[in-house]
Amino acid sequence: MIALEVADLVIIASRTLRLDTGLVLDLLDPAAAESALAQARPDSEPGDPVAAAAALLHALVRERPLQRGNQQVSTPRRRRPGWRPGCGPPAAPRPE
Repeated sequence: MIALEVADLVIIASRTLRLDTGLVLDLLDPAAAESALAQARPDSEPGDPVAAAAALLHALVRERPLQRGNQQVSTPRRRRPGWRPGCGPPAAPRPE
């Protein structure tokens, strides 16, 4: 399993948020990012990648390393076809 570093989080956040890396760095709390990464690192064996991803997500939500960007980072996982930010869920199709 790949061990992520703070620089990796910057790149991931930059691509996810579609922001310049400089802006992501302005949003980043390096201590909170390092703490989240340390909490998510496996103690011994790499183990289950799904569990590792869940541990990382949980640590990122708890530590909030992106300050104002935290709300934006959580948005992509809620998206589904037809959904647009700020518009709520897609409407049910109308019967014809």
